[in-house]
Amino acid sequence: MTIHPLQEKLDGATSVGLCPGCVLSVSDGRGGRALFASGHHTYAHQHATQPSDLFDLASLTKVVGTTASAMALVDRGSLDLDRP
Repeated sequence: MTIHPLQEKLDGATSVGLCPGCVLSVSDGRGGRALFASGHHTYAHQHATQPSDLFDLASLTKVVGTTASAMALVDRGSLDLDRP
């Protein structure tokens, strides 16, 4: 059985501990959709992730928003990343 390249990437990320588990949904824009799941809900490995699991992205938005803001400040010269 051939494993999808996206599944291989997710399995690789969870196997090296980048995250305990993840679920990825991919849409082709025409109604086609693929779901991939890997790993577990926590590093304790008690509950395996399922394609139907939903995750909260609130923590991700904090990082993305802060990074985008910091990049804009660096571009304007208002933030020097080399300064303590």
